[in-house]
Amino acid sequence: MRTFSSDDPIEPATFDLIIIGTGLLGSVIAAAASAAGKTVLQLDPYNSYGSHFASLHLNDFTYFIHSHATPSSTASANMTPTSIDHDYTVLDLNPQLLYSNIEIATYAPEILAKHHPERFTIDLGGPRVFFCADKAIDLILKSGVYHQVKSIDANFILDGKGQLWNVPDSRGAIFKDKSLSLIEKNKLMKFFKLVWQHLAASDGGDEGSQNSESSKILEEDLESPFVDFLKRMQIILYAIAMVDYDQDNLEFCKSILKTREGIERLALYQKSRFTVEFMLFQDFRFCASTLDAVCGNRHEKLCRIISSSSPDSNTKLDPPFSSSLSSNPVTRLPSRLTNAPEAMIYPKYGHGDLSYAFCRRAAVKGCVYAERVPVSVLMDKHSEQYKGVRLSTGQDLFSHHLVLDPTFKFPLPPASSPPDLSTSLKDDKGKVARGICITTSSMKPDISNCFLVYPPGSLYPEQRTSIRAIQIAGSSAEVCPKGMFMLYFSALCDDAEQGKRSLHAAMNALLTLPVSGNRHGSTVHSEDAEKKPTLVWSTLYIQELIMDQHEYFISTPMPDGNLNYNDLIDATAESFHRIYPDEEFFPLTSSARSLEDDCGLVLEN
Repeated sequence: MRTFSSDDPIEPATFDLIIIGTGLLGSVIAAAASAAGKTVLQLDPYNSYGSHFASLHLNDFTYFIHSHATPSSTASANMTPTSIDHDYTVLDLNPQLLYSNIEIATYAPEILAKHHPERFTIDLGGPRVFFCADKAIDLILKSGVYHQVKSIDANFILDGKGQLWNVPDSRGAIFKDKSLSLIEKNKLMKFFKLVWQHLAASDGGDEGSQNSESSKILEEDLESPFVDFLKRMQIILYAIAMVDYDQDNLEFCKSILKTREGIERLALYQKSRFTVEFMLFQDFRFCASTLDAVCGNRHEKLCRIISSSSPDSNTKLDPPFSSSLSSNPVTRLPSRLTNAPEAMIYPKYGHGDLSYAFCRRAAVKGCVYAERVPVSVLMDKHSEQYKGVRLSTGQDLFSHHLVLDPTFKFPLPPASSPPDLSTSLKDDKGKVARGICITTSSMKPDISNCFLVYPPGSLYPEQRTSIRAIQIAGSSAEVCPKGMFMLYFSALCDDAEQGKRSLHAAMNALLTLPVSGNRHGSTVHSEDAEKKPTLVWSTLYIQELIMDQHEYFISTPMPDGNLNYNDLIDATAESFHRIYPDEEFFPLTSSARSLEDDCGLVLEN
């Protein structure tokens, strides 16, 4: 790995691509371009990986979020070029100030004092997970990065009475669910059967069958609102299809989910659940023959996972998922072999570890990396075209293309510049409220890692959006000390007041304060406190959803309000093809043996 410090001159002086920042999406582009044989330089003024996708220790998190927070009305950022020399306009990069309304509180300092701040690793863009069959996992497998993950053990939904219920997301779960009446169980069973038959017919699983077309859902129904098709089955709508807005309230709903997209989301969820079972007992010989090639000395460990979690011979998969898996080469890669009991998994060391993994993959393919290097952008003084960058040492470096991390705001050149050189567009979803809590117990006994959704209206009548939360245990992942838990909350919102109200209500319903006192009065409280996790530390902040668009270079997006990375990966692939339209975005390796020894996706027990 060719790494330069702030004082070292960088060689060569010209590259195909320069990337400023080590955020996840920029690092993915660096790895993809390096794999395509391009010369790539990745610069980062900071000494940590990840940018707004980082996982930071407690003290570092507090510093980062305040340093990228919206300044007071009396403050003004310097948005003018630092200098104009003989050939270039030299533009400084300013911090992208996207956080506001930051609340940080410590409720039990004596508990935190027992642990070093570096024992706590906090995701800036949480809550976020991988689905076992989503685009992030495909990307990890295709690129060959090494990544360790943990399973999300349970999926809950909060009802209007403040009770947590398991999400009945499979036939077995529906049958075991004591909260459902017999009529409700039959209704859910029929719904899942209808969707499975439609997917099987659409995937060609019933090819040649006379019932193929009759098994499909009518086109007019696919274009109808999913909430109408579901007949108001709220569990599926918000806990499986992961809908953001209240689909029953058209006055405030910003995005109506059509049935076609809703079924695609159900397919992703169900494929994520059944990937393991299908491969374990349908294709074990394939897996055993390739485990050693891809996973090296982890072969025996993963084989133990396989043998300990293999379903019995009577287990039966629903046909559309087995047929689609057997025809998908990415899904068949051995890294899909996990013992995840649910559809979701979480990075063992936090989501920021993924940025580092792609930086390493880029370095393996020849990318040059320099850290702690302040940098400015060089624009041609006459044509105002991008030319390169100038380091704080005075060295000028040039490239054909530039990718800019969302940590930085590109300043507007002098007034003579074209007006469309740089524009900032707000996402139509506005803002996302994020909350992070450290607790001393689980929200459910004997559950380490879990996902929770609060459907619209479940906390208070004016709640317009879903609120999502994940809990990660210190005994499971390396994100906090053993015996403690990290909780992440998020909700889309139009303004800070709405977002803060949503997250405060979500914390009220789930957590309680230590007996010693309440720093924020009634912010977090409980009548049955002994049943709820005790809050030790919390933070809440509002993040703007901004998309920067530039005429002469690429700006990667901020973390969005979604639970997975699918939209962000699509945007990254689009940006890559904008730079290199004739190159494939991480072509699938033809042979597992061509991957390095340190690659693969490993889920630990």
